[in-house]
Parts: sequence; structure tokens; C-alpha cells
Amino acid sequence: MELLVVMILLAILAGSIGSRLIVDSAAGIRDEANRLAVLLQTTQQHSVLEGRVYAVQFESDGYRFLALNDKNQLETISDDSLFRARHWPTDMAVDEIRVEDKPLEQAGAGLVFTPVGDMPLVSITLRQKKYRWRIESHADGTVTAASVSA
Repeated sequence: MELLVVMILLAILAGSIGSRLIVDSAAGIRDEANRLAVLLQTTQQHSVLEGRVYAVQFESDGYRFLALNDKNQLETISDDSLFRARHWPTDMAVDEIRVEDKPLEQAGAGLVFTPVGDMPLVSITLRQKKYRWRIESHADGTVTAASVSA
């Protein structure tokens, strides 16, 4: 009987350790989609709080943040750890960007955030292997990320 109890405890322990070792294959795209959703909402809030125009520009290898300078030109933000340029994780790409339900070209496409606080209704679909996630802004100013069924 004692041997049976020990074997059951060992099986439970091995199962819990094994389940922690299994890598969640969708974790990369899920994390990146959630990060982008938070960064877009933060950019909008910074624009309002600072009374400054910000933008985010999407490229094939990632995205970067820009701010309006004293000469009324958008320039890349390079000295801020939050709004630094970011690269997509391995094998990740943008499938589609839609603003106000109209498709945009992906290379160089961007969003502008004004101090007025309005955010365009945007939908960005990311793809990594067989997984797809969509980041969407909503009329109430929130930005969400959710998995898209294949």
C-alpha cells in the first residue's frame, strides 16, 4: 500500500514537471500581440497627456514610434525605452493592417495619435506559423488582442 502511494505521488510530480517543460508554441505571437495592444493604447494616452502628436510605423521586420518635433516633422523616438523600435520575433509577420475597415499597405503604414485623444479604428493581424492574432482598437479607446481562428 505504501509503495502504491509513493508511486502515485511520483507520477503526479513527474506529470506536473513535464507539463511545465512543454513549451507553449503560441506564446510568442500571443505575447507580441498583447505587447503591441498595450503600446498602442499607451501611445494614445501619452499623446493626450503630453499634448504631443505621436505615430507608430509598421515595417516588414517590426515597428517604430515617432513624435512630432519642433519643426513639425515626425522623427523616430530613439531615447526612450518604452517607445523604442521593436523587431518582430522569429517567423512573425503582419498579415494585414486595416484602418477604418480599409486595408493599408504594410510596409511603411502607420497610425497617428493626436492630443485630441481620438484613435482610429484599427485592426492589425499578426501571423506566426499556423497562429494568427488580431489587435483591434475600439470606439471607447481600448485596444485588445485576441486569437483568430484559422
